[in-house]
Amino acid sequence: MKAKKLLLLNVLALGLVGLAACNNSSKSSAGDDEEEDAGFSEVEIFSNKKMAFLNVNAVYFQAVSMTGGYSNPSLYDCHLELDVSAGENDYGYGVGDWVPYLTVEYEVSQAGWEGTSGTFMPMAASDGPHYGQNIKMNGDGRYTVKFTITFPTEAVYLIHTDETGPEESVFPDPVSLTYDAWDYVDGAWLE
Repeated sequence: MKAKKLLLLNVLALGLVGLAACNNSSKSSAGDDEEEDAGFSEVEIFSNKKMAFLNVNAVYFQAVSMTGGYSNPSLYDCHLELDVSAGENDYGYGVGDWVPYLTVEYEVSQAGWEGTSGTFMPMAASDGPHYGQNIKMNGDGRYTVKFTITFPTEAVYLIHTDETGPEESVFPDPVSLTYDAWDYVDGAWLE
């Protein structure tokens, strides 16, 4: 009798897991539709660039409301974003996983303009976690964008160093990537 109850509970649990997976799958599809219905999409700056063991993609789109006091997107021209995922590595990150605890700095410049720079914030959107910031631009045109990624220190992110740890326990020095062909077009996300 006890074995039958356990079997029944396991079957019910598996059924609930299956229903949850179906529900999440339909939410994902609905989220995709919501982005299309929102009337904008991400505009690619570049994709599939390597920075140390990281894969990075840069996009921009309309400035967005965010928590933390960033509720007035009308003060900015666009939302600049760097999607960061792990490539093959010896640090214990799964390939394709978002990599947290990074410091991601950006510099945007254009001939004849002093530019803008700062540190991205880690954040989440309907398509997952990323690093980003609403920024001001100098109108349509060609820009240079530089990203510098600093890996976490021991004070922020600890790594096991015994037999339970990954192969590497010391992160690389900061890495930078400069892309000098960003053709910014205000409102391109509406097309």
